[in-house]
Amino acid sequence: MERIFSTTIVATILAVSISTGSSAKDIDMAKVKELVKLSVDEILGDVPVLPITIDKYWDIIWKRKKPAVVFFYSNKDAPFRRVATLIRYVALDYSDRLAFIMVKVVETGKPDAKLGRELQAGFSLDKTPGILYLRQCWRRNDS
Repeated sequence: MERIFSTTIVATILAVSISTGSSAKDIDMAKVKELVKLSVDEILGDVPVLPITIDKYWDIIWKRKKPAVVFFYSNKDAPFRRVATLIRYVALDYSDRLAFIMVKVVETGKPDAKLGRELQAGFSLDKTPGILYLRQCWRRNDS
C-alpha cells in the first residue's frame, strides 16, 4: 500500500511540473526519494511555506492577501512526509499566486480522538494529513 501511495505522489509531482511548464527532467527523483525520508519540517523548511501554530491560525488567515493552501500535519509520519514533498514542489511553482501555510498538529503519529474532534469543529478538517484551500481573503472588522 505504501509503495502504491509513493508512486501516486511521484506521478502527481510529475503532472504538476508538466502543467506548470517544467519538464519531467527538471525533477530529480533521487532527491524526491531522499526528501520523503526527512521530517515535514525539514522537507518544507527552505521553501515558501509559512509554519504557524494552531493558536495563531485565524490571525494569519484574516491577514493574508492571497488564496491559501493550508497543510495540517504530523512531523514524522510517512503519509505526511509524502504529502509535504508534493507541497514542496507545488509551492516552488505557485508561491507567487498562493500562500502556503503549514500547521503542525502533532510531532509523531495521528492526532488523538479529542484533537481530531477539535480539528473537525474548528477547521472542518475531517482527517490528517489534511489540506484546506481557502480561496477568498476575508477582512475581519475589528472596530
